[in-house]
Amino acid sequence: ERHRDLDGLFADAGPEYYKLRITTGDLRGAGTTEQVFIELHGDNGSSGQRIIEVSLERASTVETLLEVKGDLGRLQRMEIGFFKGEEVLKIKGSGWLLDRIETYRIDNSMRRIPKPIIFPCQRWIGESESGSRSGGPLQTLFPL
Repeated sequence: ERHRDLDGLFADAGPEYYKLRITTGDLRGAGTTEQVFIELHGDNGSSGQRIIEVSLERASTVETLLEVKGDLGRLQRMEIGFFKGEEVLKIKGSGWLLDRIETYRIDNSMRRIPKPIIFPCQRWIGESESGSRSGGPLQTLFPL
Protein backbone atom coordinates (compact mmCIF):
# COMPACT_ATOMS: atom_id res chain seq x y z
CA GLU A 1 0.00 0.00 0.00
CA ARG A 2 2.71 2.47 0.99
CA HIS A 3 4.71 1.64 -2.17
CA ARG A 4 1.76 2.58 -4.39
CA ASP A 5 1.36 5.89 -2.56
CA LEU A 6 5.00 6.77 -3.22
CA ASP A 7 4.67 5.81 -6.90
CA GLY A 8 1.64 8.07 -7.22
CA LEU A 9 3.51 10.95 -5.60
CA PHE A 10 6.45 10.47 -7.97
CA ALA A 11 4.19 10.27 -11.03
CA ASP A 12 2.55 13.61 -10.16
CA ALA A 13 5.87 15.37 -9.57
CA GLY A 14 6.90 18.09 -11.97
CA PRO A 15 10.10 18.09 -13.97
CA GLU A 16 13.50 18.40 -12.34
CA TYR A 17 16.62 19.59 -14.14
CA TYR A 18 20.32 18.79 -14.10
CA LYS A 19 22.95 20.92 -15.74
CA LEU A 20 25.69 18.71 -17.21
CA ARG A 21 29.25 19.94 -17.86
CA ILE A 22 30.85 17.36 -20.15
CA THR A 23 34.62 17.44 -20.63
CA THR A 24 36.27 15.60 -23.52
CA GLY A 25 39.92 14.53 -23.22
CA ASP A 26 42.85 16.11 -25.03
CA LEU A 27 44.32 13.33 -27.18
CA ARG A 28 44.28 12.96 -30.95
CA GLY A 29 40.83 11.77 -32.05
CA ALA A 30 39.29 12.31 -28.61
CA GLY A 31 36.10 13.92 -29.91
CA THR A 32 33.18 12.20 -31.60
CA THR A 33 30.37 13.03 -33.99
CA GLU A 34 28.32 9.99 -32.93
CA GLN A 35 25.12 10.33 -30.92
CA VAL A 36 25.72 9.84 -27.21
CA PHE A 37 23.14 9.07 -24.53
CA ILE A 38 23.19 9.53 -20.79
CA GLU A 39 21.11 7.97 -18.02
CA LEU A 40 21.20 9.17 -14.41
CA HIS A 41 20.36 6.75 -11.59
CA GLY A 42 19.45 7.95 -8.10
CA ASP A 43 17.90 6.65 -4.88
CA ASN A 44 14.40 7.38 -6.23
CA GLY A 45 14.69 6.21 -9.84
CA SER A 46 16.22 6.76 -13.24
CA SER A 47 16.10 9.50 -15.86
CA GLY A 48 15.79 7.01 -18.71
CA GLN A 49 18.18 7.23 -21.66
CA ARG A 50 18.46 10.77 -23.04
CA ILE A 51 20.41 11.73 -26.14
CA ILE A 52 22.91 14.55 -25.57
CA GLU A 53 22.49 17.23 -28.24
CA VAL A 54 25.93 18.87 -28.06
CA SER A 55 29.19 18.86 -30.03
CA LEU A 56 31.79 16.66 -28.29
CA GLU A 57 35.11 17.96 -29.59
CA ARG A 58 38.65 17.28 -28.41
CA ALA A 59 39.73 19.26 -25.32
CA SER A 60 36.35 20.92 -24.91
CA THR A 61 33.83 21.39 -22.14
CA VAL A 62 30.20 21.76 -23.12
CA GLU A 63 27.06 22.30 -21.07
CA THR A 64 23.56 20.98 -21.55
CA LEU A 65 20.37 20.77 -19.52
CA LEU A 66 18.76 17.41 -18.78
CA GLU A 67 15.07 17.35 -17.85
CA VAL A 68 13.89 14.40 -15.75
CA LYS A 69 10.49 13.42 -14.36
CA GLY A 70 10.43 13.81 -10.59
CA ASP A 71 13.17 13.85 -8.00
CA LEU A 72 15.87 11.22 -8.64
CA GLY A 73 17.22 11.63 -5.10
CA ARG A 74 20.93 11.24 -4.38
CA LEU A 75 22.70 10.32 -7.63
CA GLN A 76 24.39 6.92 -7.37
CA ARG A 77 25.63 6.26 -10.89
CA MET A 78 25.50 7.37 -14.50
CA GLU A 79 25.49 5.33 -17.68
CA ILE A 80 26.82 6.95 -20.82
CA GLY A 81 27.47 5.51 -24.22
CA PHE A 82 26.81 5.51 -27.93
CA PHE A 83 23.17 5.54 -28.94
CA LYS A 84 23.81 2.92 -31.64
CA GLY A 85 26.20 0.94 -29.42
CA GLU A 86 27.63 -2.06 -31.26
CA GLU A 87 27.17 -0.45 -34.70
CA VAL A 88 29.46 2.44 -33.71
CA LEU A 89 32.15 0.04 -32.50
CA LYS A 90 32.49 -1.27 -36.06
CA ILE A 91 33.56 2.18 -37.29
CA LYS A 92 37.31 2.68 -36.79
CA GLY A 93 38.13 5.90 -34.95
CA SER A 94 34.58 6.61 -33.83
CA GLY A 95 35.55 6.48 -30.16
CA TRP A 96 35.25 9.28 -27.65
CA LEU A 97 37.63 10.05 -24.79
CA LEU A 98 35.41 11.20 -21.93
CA ASP A 99 37.32 12.93 -19.14
CA ARG A 100 34.48 13.68 -16.72
CA ILE A 101 30.93 14.92 -16.27
CA GLU A 102 29.92 17.38 -13.58
CA THR A 103 26.23 17.43 -12.66
CA TYR A 104 24.47 20.33 -10.99
CA ARG A 105 20.92 20.03 -9.77
CA ILE A 106 18.79 23.01 -10.75
CA ASP A 107 16.12 24.24 -8.34
CA ASN A 108 12.58 25.30 -9.29
CA SER A 109 13.74 28.88 -9.91
CA MET A 110 16.24 27.54 -12.47
CA ARG A 111 19.13 28.42 -10.13
CA ARG A 112 22.01 26.02 -9.87
CA ILE A 113 22.45 24.29 -6.54
CA PRO A 114 26.13 25.13 -5.87
CA LYS A 115 27.82 21.81 -5.16
CA PRO A 116 28.43 19.67 -8.26
CA ILE A 117 28.49 15.90 -8.31
CA ILE A 118 31.52 14.81 -10.32
CA PHE A 119 31.57 11.60 -12.34
CA PRO A 120 35.17 10.93 -13.46
CA CYS A 121 35.74 8.68 -16.47
CA GLN A 122 39.14 9.23 -18.16
CA ARG A 123 38.44 6.32 -20.54
CA TRP A 124 37.59 5.73 -24.16
CA ILE A 125 34.06 4.88 -25.14
CA GLY A 126 34.55 2.96 -28.37
CA GLU A 127 37.86 2.77 -30.25
CA SER A 128 40.45 5.53 -30.54
CA GLU A 129 41.46 6.85 -33.96
CA SER A 130 44.74 4.89 -33.87
CA GLY A 131 42.99 1.76 -32.64
CA SER A 132 45.49 1.48 -29.80
CA ARG A 133 42.95 2.23 -27.07
CA SER A 134 39.36 1.16 -26.76
CA GLY A 135 36.47 0.66 -24.42
CA GLY A 136 32.96 -0.68 -24.70
CA PRO A 137 30.04 1.27 -26.17
CA LEU A 138 28.77 1.93 -22.64
CA GLN A 139 30.48 3.11 -19.45
CA THR A 140 29.02 3.10 -15.96
CA LEU A 141 30.37 6.01 -13.91
CA PHE A 142 30.25 6.52 -10.15
CA PRO A 143 30.48 9.88 -8.33
CA LEU A 144 33.52 10.96 -6.35
